Amino acid sequence: MFGFRAKKKEPELDILMDRNSHVLAKAEVQGEPNDTNVQVKVMDGLTDKVVQAEIVQLVSPDADKSVILGRVILRRGNLVTLEPLRKLGAAVRKHFRMPVAFESYLYPRSGGRAIMRSIDLSCGGIAFYSAASVGVGDDPEIVIPITLEAPLIMPCQILRVMPYNGPIQQFAAQFVDVIHDQEAMIQEAVFRIQVESIQISRNRKR
Repeated sequence: MFGFRAKKKEPELDILMDRNSHVLAKAEVQGEPNDTNVQVKVMDGLTDKVVQAEIVQLVSPDADKSVILGRVILRRGNLVTLEPLRKLGAAVRKHFRMPVAFESYLYPRSGGRAIMRSIDLSCGGIAFYSAASVGVGDDPEIVIPITLEAPLIMPCQILRVMPYNGPIQQFAAQFVDVIHDQEAMIQEAVFRIQVESIQISRNRKR
């Protein structure tokens, strides 16, 4: 009988983001964990943008690891050396808000549905535009359509309502009763879309 060796799973890469949590590139950490500075190899994205950002966040796919805030101090090709400024803690991932635009629906508890358009999204909440008749303290459900396996229906609580354009208002909401799998699905979807936008931008420049 012929034996087939299982394909080795490629390790997930870290994410480099600027101070506003915009994804800049995927990166592979080089060196040892106890090194004073952190050297990363930019694998997918533009090294120039990482250097221009100067202060970056290094986010591991391991949700239990701290997020590192670092200053770019050296570049050699696609190798970038970061001087760690501080660790932000694993829980900070929940509050990363990244610009992500999609159209979806909001379902008020009073019934019916309203069209909404997202502004930004994090594992902890969402900002969006809508003409929905909901106010601060209300707890509608929102459909997040960008996750890979299936759309997520997320219960949330409205935190802020701000005027925008006529009947359209700008809302900020936090997700409630979120489980770990839902957080992971949202984080993966947001990072995927951001990295895809980097690839599209890079291909246009070729």
